Amino acid sequence: MPLAIAATLEYARETAKPADEWHRFQIGVLNQPDWKVPAGWEKPVPNIQEEVKKGFRQGQWYSCPPYDFYVGLMGGFFNKGGVERRDTIITFNYDLVIEESCRNLRIPVGYGFQVSRDKSAESIITPTKNAKLQVLKLHGSVNWVNFRVYLSSSEEKARPALGHEEDWELNTGHPGTRVYGDYSELRNKGFSPLLIPPTWRKDLGGDQYARIDFSCVWDAAVAALRTATNVIILGYSVPTTDLHFRYLLAAGLQDNISLRKVLFVNPGLQDKPGKEAEKKRLEEQLIGPSGLFRSEHREQGVIELIPADTREFFTGPHDIYAGEAYRVRIGRPLNPPTYTREDAPFRFSDRPENSGSWR
Repeated sequence: MPLAIAATLEYARETAKPADEWHRFQIGVLNQPDWKVPAGWEKPVPNIQEEVKKGFRQGQWYSCPPYDFYVGLMGGFFNKGGVERRDTIITFNYDLVIEESCRNLRIPVGYGFQVSRDKSAESIITPTKNAKLQVLKLHGSVNWVNFRVYLSSSEEKARPALGHEEDWELNTGHPGTRVYGDYSELRNKGFSPLLIPPTWRKDLGGDQYARIDFSCVWDAAVAALRTATNVIILGYSVPTTDLHFRYLLAAGLQDNISLRKVLFVNPGLQDKPGKEAEKKRLEEQLIGPSGLFRSEHREQGVIELIPADTREFFTGPHDIYAGEAYRVRIGRPLNPPTYTREDAPFRFSDRPENSGSWR
């Protein structure tokens, strides 16, 4: 089953169409002499090119893929912040969408525990758990391999395929996981990915070494939640059967003394004709006796429900009466607060889906 899941995700990745021009972000870069254009960024749309040519826009402008923009905001590509800043992305997904954007942006990623890297992953994955950006994949990843399984079953067959004989003993110690740059690199070596399939029995892996590995990831997620100042929950539908997520939040937040906000971002919270029952059901799953949070948390302002999708959250709100942008409220603005509109190194234009004009 893990191989079937990973192969399906790889097929979807290979056949996916690039983001439409209107869905990309137009990014302007000003006074950044050592700045390098990330892979996958293209020239801006024609009207931006014309405005630059006429002197209406300063700096160099590029067309940025959506996920590069989101990950760039979350991972410190645009605004690195202070030396104490730490960003953590916790996900149940197996795919490499986040890692691919981090590769484009040259942001080193840590998986929350010490790993061994294949050469194909050395440019993006850091071997230790101390990276400024952690991506904690609680159900595994299509580029992870548990080498203890192969060492115990066919050591001599596995050794030549690895290409790192000099550090074999070091890299097959605890936790026994090697990461590859992508799924194809892993398959070329004849391995299957380390995943927890979506079955009713969600134990942490099928053997003792996998259980050790996944417990490290879950421990790192709990530790991140215990020290978080802001928690943003994106793209999660809150199924009542997912007890693991409830455990994770409870274990992580119960001893958190630094927490300012928990923002739950979901377009299902929007007021739409014919969607009233769906919105009410989602709110009840979030707040109330059987919900994720108690009603007093919302009354105290700790929990805030954001009726928006991911794009609106990172770019909006576009309503001029809604106050400052969400990204500013959580301390992740595009530029540090010391810059002005005239000298800020980054600026962007976003074209909303329902608008014919650039903002």
